Amino acid sequence: MAVKFIYAGRIERLFANLLDTLILIVPSLLMVELLGDDQQGPLVLALFTMNFIYDVSFTSGKWQATPGKRLLNMYVIHKDGSPMRVSHAAERYLAFVMPSLPIYTSLIPPETAQILVLWLSFLWFMPILATVERTGIHDMMCHTRVITGKADDKKK
Repeated sequence: MAVKFIYAGRIERLFANLLDTLILIVPSLLMVELLGDDQQGPLVLALFTMNFIYDVSFTSGKWQATPGKRLLNMYVIHKDGSPMRVSHAAERYLAFVMPSLPIYTSLIPPETAQILVLWLSFLWFMPILATVERTGIHDMMCHTRVITGKADDKKK
C-alpha cells in the first residue's frame, strides 16, 4: 500500500525559507564583520560553507528539516518517504543554490548576472507553483519532497 503524503504548501515553503534567512542573518553579519567586505573570496566561501552546514546538518539530522521548516511543521524526505542522509542533503542543497551561480563569475557583468539569477531562480522554483507534489527543480533532480508532518506518522 502506497503512503500518501501531504505536501507542504507553496506559501509555507516560502515563509520557511524566509525564517531560515532571518536565522542566518546574525551569523552572516558576524562573518562580514570578522572577514571584512574587502576580502570577497574568503567571505563568499565562509558564507557558503555556513549555509551549507546549516542546511545539510538539519535536513539530514533528526529534525529532517531546517529550523524554518520545522517551525512550520515541514520535513524534507525522499520521494519514497525515507529520511535524508548527509550525502543526499548535500546534493539537494547544491541543486538548490545552482541558479545563483552566475553571481560568482567574472565572465558576466554584475548587472547582467543579477538579472540572470533572477530569471533562473524564477524558472528553477516555478514548478513548486505548478506541480501536484509542489516540487522545485532541485527536488525533482534529487527525488525529494517537502511534506507537512513527519513521514513516520503517515506509515501505518
